[in-house]
Amino acid sequence: MQLNISKSSAVFSAWHPSHLSAKSASSLQVGKWVRLLTPISPFSHDEALLLCREPGNRWVVWVPGHGEATVEAAQLR
Repeated sequence: MQLNISKSSAVFSAWHPSHLSAKSASSLQVGKWVRLLTPISPFSHDEALLLCREPGNRWVVWVPGHGEATVEAAQLR
């Protein structure tokens, strides 16, 4: 499955560099773009779209160049 995100999509238009500042756990919200402290792989981007929260302060994210992943909230800023 390939996710096609164009510049005109609502997801892309919601992204703005101000969203990439330090995040507290309470400021993390589904649909927000955040920066990863450590990229998932050498070939993936260092940004992620928050998809849903999981127990234990973990998030399911979508990372361009990688796909879905589950990360600790501490890995997000």
